[in-house]
Amino acid sequence: MASSNLTQISEGDAFSIHNYFHVCPENPSGERVAYTRYPNGPHDSQSGPAEVIVCDRNGENHRCVGTVDSVKQHRGACPTWIDNRRLVYATEGDGEGSVCVVDVETGD
Repeated sequence: MASSNLTQISEGDAFSIHNYFHVCPENPSGERVAYTRYPNGPHDSQSGPAEVIVCDRNGENHRCVGTVDSVKQHRGACPTWIDNRRLVYATEGDGEGSVCVVDVETGD
Protein backbone atom coordinates (compact mmCIF):
# COMPACT_ATOMS: atom_id res chain seq x y z
CA MET A 1 0.00 0.00 0.00
CA ALA A 2 1.35 3.43 -0.93
CA SER A 3 1.94 5.87 1.88
CA SER A 4 0.07 9.15 1.95
CA ASN A 5 1.58 12.57 2.51
CA LEU A 6 -1.49 14.45 3.75
CA THR A 7 -1.29 17.95 5.23
CA GLN A 8 -4.13 19.78 6.92
CA ILE A 9 -4.26 23.22 5.36
CA SER A 10 -6.90 24.92 7.52
CA GLU A 11 -5.75 26.06 10.93
CA GLY A 12 -7.02 24.53 14.18
CA ASP A 13 -10.37 22.81 14.65
CA ALA A 14 -12.66 25.50 13.22
CA PHE A 15 -15.07 24.38 10.50
CA SER A 16 -13.58 25.32 7.11
CA ILE A 17 -14.36 24.98 3.42
CA HIS A 18 -11.66 25.33 0.80
CA ASN A 19 -13.78 26.26 -2.19
CA TYR A 20 -16.90 25.70 -4.23
CA PHE A 21 -17.82 25.37 -7.91
CA HIS A 22 -14.60 23.42 -8.62
CA VAL A 23 -12.46 26.56 -8.29
CA CYS A 24 -8.89 25.88 -7.24
CA PRO A 25 -8.11 27.34 -3.80
CA GLU A 26 -4.46 27.88 -4.82
CA ASN A 27 -3.18 31.10 -6.34
CA PRO A 28 -1.78 30.80 -9.90
CA SER A 29 1.81 30.29 -8.70
CA GLY A 30 0.66 27.56 -6.30
CA GLU A 31 2.33 29.29 -3.34
CA ARG A 32 -0.81 30.24 -1.38
CA VAL A 33 -4.19 28.74 -0.53
CA ALA A 34 -7.41 30.59 0.32
CA TYR A 35 -10.30 29.17 2.33
CA THR A 36 -13.35 30.17 4.37
CA ARG A 37 -13.24 29.53 8.11
CA TYR A 38 -16.27 29.57 10.42
CA PRO A 39 -14.72 30.28 13.83
CA ASN A 40 -18.00 29.57 15.66
CA GLY A 41 -19.41 26.92 13.30
CA PRO A 42 -20.80 24.79 11.98
CA HIS A 43 -24.00 26.74 12.46
CA ASP A 44 -27.44 25.20 13.03
CA SER A 45 -28.95 27.64 10.53
CA GLN A 46 -26.47 26.44 7.88
CA SER A 47 -25.01 29.93 7.52
CA GLY A 48 -23.16 32.33 9.73
CA PRO A 49 -20.22 34.69 10.11
CA ALA A 50 -16.97 33.63 8.51
CA GLU A 51 -13.43 34.70 7.75
CA VAL A 52 -11.50 34.52 4.49
CA ILE A 53 -8.09 33.08 5.27
CA VAL A 54 -4.92 32.90 3.18
CA CYS A 55 -1.94 30.70 4.06
CA ASP A 56 1.13 29.21 2.48
CA ARG A 57 0.64 25.99 0.53
CA ASN A 58 2.31 24.03 3.33
CA GLY A 59 -0.37 25.16 5.81
CA GLU A 60 1.70 27.82 7.58
CA ASN A 61 1.39 31.62 7.96
CA HIS A 62 -2.41 31.89 8.16
CA ARG A 63 -3.81 35.43 7.77
CA CYS A 64 -7.38 36.67 7.84
CA VAL A 65 -7.82 38.91 4.78
CA GLY A 66 -11.57 39.52 5.11
CA THR A 67 -14.75 38.77 7.02
CA VAL A 68 -18.35 38.13 6.04
CA ASP A 69 -21.44 38.56 8.22
CA SER A 70 -23.29 35.51 6.97
CA VAL A 71 -22.53 32.96 4.29
CA LYS A 72 -23.75 29.41 3.64
CA GLN A 73 -21.40 26.88 5.16
CA HIS A 74 -21.63 24.42 2.26
CA ARG A 75 -20.12 26.98 -0.15
CA GLY A 76 -18.21 29.50 1.95
CA ALA A 77 -17.28 32.94 0.67
CA CYS A 78 -16.03 31.39 -2.60
CA PRO A 79 -12.55 32.97 -2.48
CA THR A 80 -11.15 33.02 -6.00
CA TRP A 81 -7.73 34.23 -7.04
CA ILE A 82 -7.52 37.00 -9.67
CA ASP A 83 -3.73 36.79 -9.79
CA ASN A 84 -0.96 35.90 -7.31
CA ARG A 85 -1.75 38.86 -5.01
CA ARG A 86 -5.47 39.61 -5.36
CA LEU A 87 -8.42 37.59 -4.19
CA VAL A 88 -12.14 38.12 -4.77
CA TYR A 89 -14.79 36.71 -2.41
CA ALA A 90 -18.55 36.97 -1.75
CA THR A 91 -19.66 39.13 1.18
CA GLU A 92 -22.94 37.21 1.65
CA GLY A 93 -24.45 33.98 0.41
CA ASP A 94 -26.92 33.29 -2.40
CA GLY A 95 -26.11 36.43 -4.39
CA GLU A 96 -27.57 38.74 -1.76
CA GLY A 97 -24.38 40.70 -1.11
CA SER A 98 -21.55 42.06 -3.15
CA VAL A 99 -18.03 40.93 -3.86
CA CYS A 100 -14.84 42.19 -2.29
CA VAL A 101 -11.43 42.31 -3.93
CA VAL A 102 -8.45 42.32 -1.58
CA ASP A 103 -4.70 42.54 -2.10
CA VAL A 104 -3.47 39.83 0.27
CA GLU A 105 -0.08 41.56 0.63
CA THR A 106 -1.38 44.98 1.73
CA GLY A 107 -4.95 44.24 2.89
CA ASP A 108 -6.30 46.95 0.57
